[in-house]
Amino acid sequence: MRKIVFEINGIQCITESPALTVHELLEQIGESPDHFYLERDGTVFRDPDKKIEIHEGDKFTTKHRTEISPVEMNIHYKVNGEEQTTSHNRLTVEQILRNAGRNASIDTSQINNYFLQDIDDGRKYENANDVVSIHDGDQFLAVHRGRTPVA
Repeated sequence: MRKIVFEINGIQCITESPALTVHELLEQIGESPDHFYLERDGTVFRDPDKKIEIHEGDKFTTKHRTEISPVEMNIHYKVNGEEQTTSHNRLTVEQILRNAGRNASIDTSQINNYFLQDIDDGRKYENANDVVSIHDGDQFLAVHRGRTPVA
């Protein structure tokens, strides 16, 4: 495996993984995602579970977590192509499906017959109470499994 050298706050770090979570990156310098988040080239990474592609020579800086205004916390994502907004970065599959509802062609009376798939990475969330980390710009497909009623 090829080693990738990068920096966090000027501290040289090395990984063989092409992508690490914010939490894993902060661990490299002994910091906690409870107190810090990361920034690289003007892009902010607040979600500790967000995977970030690591490139040779990347330079990250930590930012201390402070109270974030509600306007700053609006996260925009799509379900079946329909725009959704939340102020929470973690939602259950059921919450996502119910929020999207009929606008996204979801029959909310059959929530347990759906799974959610992240379009970007293909990850599937099979159970209604699975927790999903939501990031601005995420796109999901709500896929019905089993039979559907015919009109």
